[in-house]
Amino acid sequence: MRGSVSSFESKQENLLEIITMLINKSILITAVIAFFLGAATAGKLVGDAKDRRAEQLAAEQQAQQVAFKDEVRRIEQNNAKRLADALAERDKALAVASADHARVDQLRKQSDQLAAKLARLSAAPADPGNLDAIRAGRCERLLAEATELLGEGTGLSSEGGQLSAKLSADRDALAKILRAQQP
Repeated sequence: MRGSVSSFESKQENLLEIITMLINKSILITAVIAFFLGAATAGKLVGDAKDRRAEQLAAEQQAQQVAFKDEVRRIEQNNAKRLADALAERDKALAVASADHARVDQLRKQSDQLAAKLARLSAAPADPGNLDAIRAGRCERLLAEATELLGEGTGLSSEGGQLSAKLSADRDALAKILRAQQP
């Protein structure tokens, strides 16, 4: 019987070793499965977090782009208004210069008519004591000076109009350059 007890104990020990080995392998397999499931879950969570962050960054960037475009539009509208105001001032100055030029032309014509009258008066035989002839000579000289001054005034007015047009063109060119530099 002793032999049968020892064989039974030996079988029990073998069975215990097999059960222990199965338990250890089960624990190992469970640990490996838990590791891979945890890694997969963590990867999904990290991926979801990255996706949410990317969406948040995209929304922030979109908001910044909209704000930037609004600011650029506001600046462009402000510059366009200032440019329109400057062009209106230039046009007003050119209109005034044109009206002044027309008045100078009218005065020049009147001056030429008076000069012709005075020339006729001074060409007539005159007494050395004739005060009208003396006055006519002085008037003729003064009228010639006035005509010369009117001519200079016309030249200056024309030069001022040209400078105004040149400044306007320069300003337009600068406005184009500034608009090109703005992002």
